[in-house]
Amino acid sequence: MSRPAVIVDTNVVVTGLLTAHVDSPVARILDGMLGAAFPFVLSEALLAEYRAVLVRPALRKLHGLTVAEVEAILTDL
Repeated sequence: MSRPAVIVDTNVVVTGLLTAHVDSPVARILDGMLGAAFPFVLSEALLAEYRAVLVRPALRKLHGLTVAEVEAILTDL
């Protein structure tokens, strides 16, 4: 039996990058997405929303990633 695909909210992706706790639920979800551990839905619109939020200057100060690093993460998704 296949598992249903999930839609991962932008807040979960952002919080997954911001948390210092690698075993937190949001970090585990983000790691699962990057490792293709479960099926998830990713549309161009949702990917654009992830990008728009993650490159905001205030959030970039918090997560410490460059725009290129954000793009690499999104490409990996």
